[in-house]
Amino acid sequence: MNHENTHQPVILLIDGNPSTDNKFIKRWFEKSRFLTREATDIFDALEEISDFTMSHRPDVVLLEVASLRHDFQFIKRMTKTDMGPNELHIFAFSESGKVVDDSDCFEGNLAQLEAELNRMIPPCVEARRTIAA
Repeated sequence: MNHENTHQPVILLIDGNPSTDNKFIKRWFEKSRFLTREATDIFDALEEISDFTMSHRPDVVLLEVASLRHDFQFIKRMTKTDMGPNELHIFAFSESGKVVDDSDCFEGNLAQLEAELNRMIPPCVEARRTIAA
């Protein structure tokens, strides 16, 4: 049985600063029930989300960015222009409080992100897997 998304996909921005260790969040997503894909840039993320020919579209696309605040603004403009204002959600992983501080971006630590993703993306009966990059 194919997994069909009936929910909007999420782009999760994570801090790509070289001093930041993102391995733990990537490992968490590998073990989670969410179909996950790592994107190399916003264009890769948008391609992954908009490819309706794939039988398994990701629930969450992880995107490392240089600046959560500045890259969010750029991504927000791109997605509203190219995909419409309500096509996808942009989240930011931030353990140090509000960094993006924009009402269009859900922002939080791992526990808050997990709760919001569970609220948005209902569990699926079939087993989840991580989509390899």
